[in-house]
Amino acid sequence: MSCQYGEEEGAYAERYTYWSAGLIASRLLTTKLSGRISYRYLVKDSNRRGGDYAANIVSLICRYRF
Repeated sequence: MSCQYGEEEGAYAERYTYWSAGLIASRLLTTKLSGRISYRYLVKDSNRRGGDYAANIVSLICRYRF
């Protein structure tokens, strides 16, 4: 789990907070092939109108060694 605070100045001034949490699972499938799946949930809380959002991010990575 992580949290990041930030502030931008200028014409598009904004104060924001990012919150994220995730899980990762990996496995050796054969002697040369491995796989990893990860899930991350990310939320941005902003003081700008329309600047808030939430995202679900899923990644699948396969690695083969020659």
